[in-house]
Amino acid sequence: MISNFQATRRDGKVIPEGMTGVQMIALDWEPDKVLRLQWDCNGQAIELVSPYGFLSRIVASREYVAVLEDTDATGWYAKLAVYEADGTIRQNFPNVVDFPETARFPAHTEAGEFVWFETQKSPVPTAFGIVFKVNRNGATYRVDMDAATGAVLGAEEIH
Repeated sequence: MISNFQATRRDGKVIPEGMTGVQMIALDWEPDKVLRLQWDCNGQAIELVSPYGFLSRIVASREYVAVLEDTDATGWYAKLAVYEADGTIRQNFPNVVDFPETARFPAHTEAGEFVWFETQKSPVPTAFGIVFKVNRNGATYRVDMDAATGAVLGAEEIH
């Protein structure tokens, strides 16, 4: 299980788990990239480091961390990965989503980009919510994914 999660910014400020953007603003912190993620797993210290930056989300079960890592200094393109509590990669995701069938659309696959995390609607304890922007038409979706299996649990257009 993941415990003592924290993120360290480029300016050296440490963001403890649960700290909100509102709290950072109240402390007069300017926006800055997170370059280090740290947590404990069964007494072992785990650390991920990126030269370009991370966004991350711990799933409710505390077994996984979903991570968007910038791939260059522009911050325009990120890769999505899920890490197990012990720091090993569970799965890397291509910037493609297999949308499930809905009342409005058949099941289909779209290329695009994962851009930020949002709260999931799925009650599955290993679910996380992520925003995905479709290349073909620029539509933006909140996608619930299962960190344990990689499956898309649901999707909803948000913009």
